[in-house]
Amino acid sequence: MLLAAFCVLAALVVALAVLPASVAARFLPPQVSAQEYSGSLWHGSAAQIRVLGREAGALEWELHPAALLHLDLEAQLHWVLGGFVLDGRLTGSGHTLTLTQLEGGGPIEDLHGLGVPADCHGIARVSLSMLEASLQGAALALRSVSGTLEVSDLVLPAVGGSADLGTYVLEVPPTTSPGTDLNGRLHDAGGLLGLEAAVRYSPQSHLGTLSGTVTPRGELPPGLRRALDSMAALHAPDPGGGIPVDLEFTL
Repeated sequence: MLLAAFCVLAALVVALAVLPASVAARFLPPQVSAQEYSGSLWHGSAAQIRVLGREAGALEWELHPAALLHLDLEAQLHWVLGGFVLDGRLTGSGHTLTLTQLEGGGPIEDLHGLGVPADCHGIARVSLSMLEASLQGAALALRSVSGTLEVSDLVLPAVGGSADLGTYVLEVPPTTSPGTDLNGRLHDAGGLLGLEAAVRYSPQSHLGTLSGTVTPRGELPPGLRRALDSMAALHAPDPGGGIPVDLEFTL
């Protein structure tokens, strides 16, 4: 039995090394397309990735052939979009895809084409221990995520003009069961605005809420001060000066 498994694995390695990287196009979700392939199916790359028609950088992968013996997928990924770089490990079984050890980051302005507002600037740091999604028909649906996302030197012209608003961190602990609501904590790590908020997101409805307080610190840009004064007129600050914030969003 062991010898047979070894022979099958050796045959898979040979096949993966011979097949061109472009064969990977057959396994991409409908929302994703790729061009300019190089290398082999085992260790290859695509220099031009598009997600929902948007430019999404370049991807390099290296498959782990042993997982194919169980009809599963396992690969190391290296993704680059401008100066934004992420590395992680992808596993797939059935209709479930899981990214683990996802690490990296870069300028958030390099993500403008993927939906980040064009006037936002800052440096992101991603450290996710796990992100799991399921393939439902032609769509990928988020099931679970855990880890930390940090953005420093944040500039939001619509809120604070050209002022550096500081550093903000989103922490999401592991969920007890995939598919349930995701809960996280969003807080500042120093800057013009103190922030402490709870974040809840429902993968089923794609709706999220952010509830907490924002506290001004020091001298603020006039536009930001006016915005906070308007918020304080609607919701009275707490004894510590924190202004209540309640927002809904969709993803």
